[in-house]
Amino acid sequence: YSIEAQCSSTGTATITVQDGATTIWTTKGANVPSAPSVFVRTWPVPLTGSTGAAMTITLSACGVGSAGTLTVQASRV
Repeated sequence: YSIEAQCSSTGTATITVQDGATTIWTTKGANVPSAPSVFVRTWPVPLTGSTGAAMTITLSACGVGSAGTLTVQASRV
């Protein structure tokens, strides 16, 4: 269970994981770097969500002229 993210050029971003409207995890500040660096976060035990609530993982905007890439490894039980 992991998240990888990066911005294509100059700029940084944040990642937020929400269970419904509740934020259950977020990066501290703008920790998502620009390429070639990559932000990686792995959970040995998966994050859990509430029954019936959507879990949303969001990468904020990286900045003007910079595209963000977010890769998520997850499973639904």
